[in-house]
Amino acid sequence: MDMKKNSGVKRICISLPESLSEELDRIMAESSFQNRSNAVAEMLRDALITRREKHNDREVMAGSITIFYDESRNQIQERLVEIQRAYLKEVVSSLNVMLENNYRMEVLIVQGPVYRLRALVQELIGCKGVETGKLTLTGSTLPPLHARKKTR
Repeated sequence: MDMKKNSGVKRICISLPESLSEELDRIMAESSFQNRSNAVAEMLRDALITRREKHNDREVMAGSITIFYDESRNQIQERLVEIQRAYLKEVVSSLNVMLENNYRMEVLIVQGPVYRLRALVQELIGCKGVETGKLTLTGSTLPPLHARKKTR
């Protein structure tokens, strides 16, 4: 997202069925939203990201993959590293946290075409010993890590 485009605020008026309006007020009361506008903007932002993800699988997006796995399973860590190396362009960073009972949580920071990120998470959760995994995407991307020098 270009922050310059989002720096202003535009007022719009919407009409909602009463039941939907009441549900919005309940959500606001249970959350940290300061007002209806903040709540609606956050929900709309999430919906638009989901729509972009579903309708354009070649779009480059950034996000995270979180997996939980049993490290005592035969060679699971080697297999997970092997998969990440196959997606070296997409995996920006990773964090491992040891949990109780031989379990680990691993969080990968990823960026790339949506179809590649989906393939990566499917390979990871397909490994024996991985209990669960989830891909979460955002509408923003990471800035270039290294500027390329222009050659003459």
